[in-house]
Amino acid sequence: MTSTVTPRSACTLIHDTPAAWAAADLQGLTITPEGTLTAFSVTGGSLTSAPISAAPFDEMLPSWNAALPSDGTVILEVRVQLPSGNWSGWYSFGTWTPGEARQRGRSA
Repeated sequence: MTSTVTPRSACTLIHDTPAAWAAADLQGLTITPEGTLTAFSVTGGSLTSAPISAAPFDEMLPSWNAALPSDGTVILEVRVQLPSGNWSGWYSFGTWTPGEARQRGRSA
């Protein structure tokens, strides 16, 4: 039996402007007109974007930039809406710090 893979073109979705985050749920954060996220306090906050529409895919390679204080962290998690309409669990792409205390991502 032979399996066939149908190639799909790559699709890049970029959220890098304040307008891209306009519908996001911000908890403990503000967004400057330039698009910089700032936490209200040292305990931090979270940003959950509104759902992003994309063509069906089988690989995701998230990327981000962050300027953090020495004790700051960024945790990147994503979930996808399945063809059934249900949502997957959250997939962690790691906890990032300016130092060496980074943790590898894991599936939720």
